[in-house]
Amino acid sequence: VGNLAAAAHRKLRARLELPGKVKGAVIVQIDEQGLAAEAGMRRGDVVTEINGAKVADAAGFVKALDKVPSGKLVKLLVLRAGATTFVALLKP
Repeated sequence: VGNLAAAAHRKLRARLELPGKVKGAVIVQIDEQGLAAEAGMRRGDVVTEINGAKVADAAGFVKALDKVPSGKLVKLLVLRAGATTFVALLKP
C-alpha cells in the first residue's frame, strides 16, 4: 500500500497533539509513489479503523490490512489534525 505505521507512544502523541483516548496506528512514512499517497494519506495520519474494524496500534493495523484480499477496497478511518476523514484505496 506504500506506508509504514507505528504505535503512538507518548512523545509522538505529544508532537501530534493526540488526545490520550485516541487509539490507532500513526503513519510515520509514506511512499510518495505508492497507493497510500495517491489516495491522500499523509505522514502523521492516525488510522483508527480499517473496513470498520478498530485499529488499536501498529500491529492491529497490519493484522486488519492483511485480512483484506488483494484487489479489494480498503476503507481507512483516519484522524488528521483533530478531524476524522475516510481514505479509500484498492489493495494491490
